[in-house]
Amino acid sequence: MGLIVRNQTVLRIFGAMGRAALVFFVGFFLASSVCLQSADVSKNKAFFWVVRSGQAKAYVLGSIHVGKPDFFPLEDKVERAFEASDMLAVEVNINAVSPSALMMTLAAKAVYLPPDSLKNHVSNDTWVLLQNSLKTRGLPLGQLQQLKPWLIALMISAIDREKAGLSDKYGIDQYFLKRAKDQKPIISIEYLEDQLGLFDGFSDREQEDFLRGVLEEGEKAADVFHLLSDIWKSGDEQRLESLLKPWKNDPALSGLYKKMFDNRNQKMAAQVLEFLRSGSTVFVVVGAGHLVGDNSVIDILRQSCHVQRL
Repeated sequence: MGLIVRNQTVLRIFGAMGRAALVFFVGFFLASSVCLQSADVSKNKAFFWVVRSGQAKAYVLGSIHVGKPDFFPLEDKVERAFEASDMLAVEVNINAVSPSALMMTLAAKAVYLPPDSLKNHVSNDTWVLLQNSLKTRGLPLGQLQQLKPWLIALMISAIDREKAGLSDKYGIDQYFLKRAKDQKPIISIEYLEDQLGLFDGFSDREQEDFLRGVLEEGEKAADVFHLLSDIWKSGDEQRLESLLKPWKNDPALSGLYKKMFDNRNQKMAAQVLEFLRSGSTVFVVVGAGHLVGDNSVIDILRQSCHVQRL
C-alpha cells in the first residue's frame, strides 16, 4: 500500500517530465562559496586523456551534463578518438531508462509517506528559506513537501539551469549517446538505482545542507552555471579543481564530497582498468569533476597506467 501511495505522489508531481528528471548534473555540484571569476576560454583545451596499459588504451573525456549549442563542434581529436573506439562508456545510459522505471525508483527512494513530510526533516530556517525560494521562482510548494530534500534540490537546480540557457540535450554525454546509438555498444559504469541510492543514503543533515546550498545560490545560479560552462570549454583543470576545493574542505560538506566524488572515483577508475584488461578500446565519458585533483579518476589511474592529457 505504501508503494502505491508513493507512486501516485510521484506521478502527480512529475506528470510527463519523463527522462528530463534523470539529469542529476552529478559531475558539477556547487558550493555556495564559489568565486565567480571568468574562465579563460581562449585556452580551448579539452578535459581529455588517453590511458594506456601495455597495448590497450582507453580515452577518458570529462563531460558537463548540460550545455549550450556553442559547445559544438567538439575538437577533431575528440571526434577521431570516438570514431576509433570500439564502445562507449558513460556514467548512466539515461536513454535506456524508461520513465516508468524512473518513477518506481523515485517512489521508493525519494518520497515521504504521509503523514511524514519534508517539514519533519529540515530546520525551520530551511523550511522558510524553501518557501521563499519557491515563491521567488514562481513554484507552488504543494506536493513538493512529500519529496526528500535531495530531490527538491535537483529539481530546483534543473529549473535554474534552464533559465540560464543550459539544457541536457546539449550535454556532452547525451551527444555521444546519440552518436553511439546503433553504431557502438554502450556501457553504463553505474546504475540509475546506484545514483539515486547515493542521494537517498545522505543523512537528514547532509540532505538539508545540499538543499540549502542550492537555495542560497539564488540569483547567482545563472552566473555559476555560465562559469562552469566557460571552465569546461576552456579545459581549465586548475580552475575546476579550485571550484571544487571549498566543498571538499568545508567540514559541513566534505562528507558529501567524499560520497559524490572520492568513493565513486575509485569505482570509475576500477572500471576503466577492467576495460583495459578486456583489450577493447573504450571511449569513456564521465563528469569532468571526477577527473581533476587528488583522488580523481585520472590520479588513481596514474598509479598503474601511462596517462597522457591530449
